[in-house]
Amino acid sequence: MLEPPVFVRPACRSDMRGMWEVRPGAGSTPARTVTPMLESRPMLPSSPLHRTLAALARMCGIARPGLRTIGVIALAANALCACATPAGRDDSPTSTVSDFSRWYLASAAGGFPPSDTWPALRPLVTPAFYAALEKGHAGMECHRSATQGTEPPPLAGDLFVSLFEGATSLVSLAVVSRTRDQAVVGATWQYQVSSPGQPPVQWTDRVMLKQVDGKWLIDDFMHDGTWAFAVKGSVTQVLMEVAKECAR
Repeated sequence: MLEPPVFVRPACRSDMRGMWEVRPGAGSTPARTVTPMLESRPMLPSSPLHRTLAALARMCGIARPGLRTIGVIALAANALCACATPAGRDDSPTSTVSDFSRWYLASAAGGFPPSDTWPALRPLVTPAFYAALEKGHAGMECHRSATQGTEPPPLAGDLFVSLFEGATSLVSLAVVSRTRDQAVVGATWQYQVSSPGQPPVQWTDRVMLKQVDGKWLIDDFMHDGTWAFAVKGSVTQVLMEVAKECAR
């Protein structure tokens, strides 16, 4: 006896047919996709919920869906919630910081991020922070032009973390505080010392986030290094201070 098809959510699409990928049940292929169970609730054949799910089944190419098939579609309907974020991304404060860490470790660790890497950063930060980054970059260029490269840049070392050399890996993330539209995430970073036998250096900085149009975006970074001469404070403030180079 053939089992009903199982519906799994691929990337979200605008047309109703593309919302689910229909895979044959176990009677047609050895592979099955398991869909998480929803909270059970009564569903009468004449109820609006039943009629809606039956219509969805017909859109997916099932001409006469039975109750069991409609039940499977009800499970797949849970995937609609994930369509609120691009490509099914988990839109949470720690998810945003995790995405940032991948960009940072690949593109920006140890210095000021090259401008050609900014497009990948822009969706992860608030417009205010991105504007501060642009102004800080302009300040660096103004200083270079004014000094003809004869003086050190006004901003040296890593921009985003406390350690001058930057980080080589992300150890962990933890939500420190969270309200409806603001959150603070503690990011524990690690720097692997190149000298043989030396243990890695670990520290925790804070990442400040705001919810903008339903998405958690990074609004600032707070350096919290505890060693002597560690850089402390807001990255936004550092960038705005560097931007003053253009006014001199």
